[in-house]
Amino acid sequence: MVQACVGGRGTHSWQILIEAYLHTGCRRNELLWLTWEDVDFEQDLLRIRNKEGFRTKGKGMRRPERDLPLHPYLKTRLLILPRTSSFVFPSPVTGRPFEERAIDRRFRRLCRRIGFGDDVVIHTLRHTFASKLANAGYSPWLIAKLLGHVTHEPQLFIGMPVMTTRTTRGYLHETPETFEILRSVIHGLRYTYVEMMPPRSQSGHY
Repeated sequence: MVQACVGGRGTHSWQILIEAYLHTGCRRNELLWLTWEDVDFEQDLLRIRNKEGFRTKGKGMRRPERDLPLHPYLKTRLLILPRTSSFVFPSPVTGRPFEERAIDRRFRRLCRRIGFGDDVVIHTLRHTFASKLANAGYSPWLIAKLLGHVTHEPQLFIGMPVMTTRTTRGYLHETPETFEILRSVIHGLRYTYVEMMPPRSQSGHY
């Protein structure tokens, strides 16, 4: 999938969008609504922010924003994108974010062309990101921070044991070093070969 989407390291924004999903674990709309103001090349950050037309995912009134470390490779890819809009990945027709159905159709066509079934969707790239980190031995708590999960219940990590109880999780707090740990996690992420992505979780999207 990775090779088919971005083979040859082309400069097309669609290719770079797929790479961005794989290197951030972002939800579909979090990247579609990403603006250049949200990208901090000085501090190597992506800022997932609420804005007119877009709200981060949460429960009730909770719509948590978050900062994500910018992977060095992804940084080089974003720097070559043309800035034709305030959005990083705009529709070439409207200059606004792609409609969800349009991006889903395009991704489905790509998957069919390279032999994947309809169970592989954009959200599967988020599962790929989380599974890569889990297989590398990172804790569910760190992965949850990167994914933007307000809580991390066992069903969010299919096939990965959760070693903490609810009581123990109450003792887990961020420290000034937390973000640097997250940065080291992101910087260690590598896609060096074609990997079969896990099927979409039957419990739904997170």
